[in-house]
Amino acid sequence: MDLQKIKTLAQGILDEIATGTAPQPLPEPVPEPVPTPTPVPVPPAPPVVGGAVAKDVADIIAKLKAGDKVIKVRKGNLGALTINSVSAAGAEIVPEDPADAATFSSISVSKSPGIDILDFRVVGAVANKNDSSPNYLIKSDGGLRLHSVTVMSRDDATDCMNWAKADWLAWAWSGIQFTGPGNAAHTCRLFGVNFGLSTVAPDNFLTSNTIFGCSADGIRLNGDRCRAIGNKASDFVLIDSNHPDALQAFGKYNSTAKTYADLTGLVIEDNEFIEWTVNPNNPLRAKMQGIGGYNGKWINASVKRNKIKTTSYTGVTINNLINGAVEDNYMGNIDKVSADCARFKVSGSGNSIARNQSPHFLTAVDATNVKAPF
Repeated sequence: MDLQKIKTLAQGILDEIATGTAPQPLPEPVPEPVPTPTPVPVPPAPPVVGGAVAKDVADIIAKLKAGDKVIKVRKGNLGALTINSVSAAGAEIVPEDPADAATFSSISVSKSPGIDILDFRVVGAVANKNDSSPNYLIKSDGGLRLHSVTVMSRDDATDCMNWAKADWLAWAWSGIQFTGPGNAAHTCRLFGVNFGLSTVAPDNFLTSNTIFGCSADGIRLNGDRCRAIGNKASDFVLIDSNHPDALQAFGKYNSTAKTYADLTGLVIEDNEFIEWTVNPNNPLRAKMQGIGGYNGKWINASVKRNKIKTTSYTGVTINNLINGAVEDNYMGNIDKVSADCARFKVSGSGNSIARNQSPHFLTAVDATNVKAPF
């Protein structure tokens, strides 16, 4: 740019200043305000469940009689819990700290319906010799509801697969028995028991329980309209002449007529019965028989979607089923070395028998049933 043009431009700027039209400096930028975050509401803490705290068995009974609906039990080895003739329907007995629950040596409930017992441990405190009359760690004559209770014949029963025969014979505690109607056991765990779960009365429910280590029958259903649904029993041992069955059901025996009463309305569904899971070479390993209805009639029974894995010839045997349904059951050889067990046999009339799988059918079945080795 030549000198004259520079002078002209400079004069123009001076004239603008003189007339007040010079460009004004830009204002300092004002930062935009930072929006205040909307406060997130904090949910209120869950209400603390009320309940009286019991420190021993006598305290539990006293609080039941006083009408407390939630009784929290302090940790410790509390001995035998016996509830007899207490009107406490709707009461719950729970651990004060579920992570460190109290232990009872047994639980017996009689003439006290409507009580829930949750999350405790029941462990045999003294030896119980194996004999012809099983002794149960938990018994109820009606209306007891058990939830997530752990039952052990001895305090090391989770390791029962390493027991010697002498241990099984000396600590032959059985698990849970219902001698009256309207009881339920749900998500309970049983370890190292003689008999597992038993009902000798109608209208009892066994659902989603686990039995690990069993020297007699896993489940006994000896009452009308009893239900065994979603249970698992495994790792059976042979310690005497009584061979273990996964599940047996039969009515009351009439010694005069030498006959068994009929059973009506059984539901046996979605259970899993496995001969062994831990050590196939255990010297006490038993040939677990499957689902057995050997004596008396089963009327209107439903036997569906059960899995039976064993080396016994007995998979499903029901000798006199009337108007029942046996459908979608699987049975096979747990060792996968023999294509002849477990076998299927259902006799009777008016039954639906469909979509079962077995390596050996002993009764005529339709084409929906599958013969397969394993």
